[in-house]
Amino acid sequence: MNYKSEMKDLLKRLEKGGIPITNAIKEAMLKIEVDYFTDFEIADFFADRPITFLKNEKGAVKTISAPHMIVTLLYHLELQKGNEVVLIGCKSGYIAALISIIVGEEGSVKVLDPSQSVT
Repeated sequence: MNYKSEMKDLLKRLEKGGIPITNAIKEAMLKIEVDYFTDFEIADFFADRPITFLKNEKGAVKTISAPHMIVTLLYHLELQKGNEVVLIGCKSGYIAALISIIVGEEGSVKVLDPSQSVT
């Protein structure tokens, strides 16, 4: 699988479907590879579905949201270079990584997550 090619195709499909995506969001999603944040299969991510990043001993799972949800969230945050962002509850850390690319070295991302199973 060619990550960048798959991601470019996904972003094009999302835009064609009416999801607004800024260049900064595209750049971040092309740069930060989602497979770094999970040991589970990522193929569903490119089909615009959530993917598992954590499964506990009882079978409960935590997921990285579907790409259209991530893009929509990032779009409506209206992030700019230099912003300082605090995330409460980071799930896998994927969104925090995307935000860090968008706000750049001039900005910062602080993560507060009380979940011991995520850290």
